[in-house]
Amino acid sequence: MKIRLKTITTCALFAALVLVASKLEIRLFDSRFHLGNTFCLLAGLFLSPMAAGLSSGIGSALYDILFYANGLGFIYTLINKFALAFVCALVFKSISGKTVLRVIAACTIGQIAYIILYLGKTFITNFFIAGMPLDAALPILVAKGGVSVTNAIVAIIFACILYNILQHTGFKK
Repeated sequence: MKIRLKTITTCALFAALVLVASKLEIRLFDSRFHLGNTFCLLAGLFLSPMAAGLSSGIGSALYDILFYANGLGFIYTLINKFALAFVCALVFKSISGKTVLRVIAACTIGQIAYIILYLGKTFITNFFIAGMPLDAALPILVAKGGVSVTNAIVAIIFACILYNILQHTGFKK
């Protein structure tokens, strides 16, 4: 497998965009609303599944390491954001049809995969690892789920708009 310099550069660009966009945040409850997912989705639309996953996972994990300092939590972030962009790219590359519908479907399915992984990690951490009672863990899941769904909707809308703009300016992998 031959890796081109242009691919490495584009991956690094998306990793940097994910990192910076993740810093543009609003904190709600114990969650964050941010624009990082928008650029994870854009990576999925412009790069191969592996390149999109790596750039999104690395950019998000670097955010955690540099700004969030939650121990080894960056590993979960790396895996979850990798999955978000990987699934988005996989869906986008594997379905045919009108570009608008492909973009919306790919972004939506990528975000659903991320939300499932994120809420699963939250539940396992709170209920099984921390030993929190179920009646205390569930409201946290509901709150985080609400923020995650809102974040996902905004990310999908912005990713669709930015993808359309970038396509018309000639940006390509």
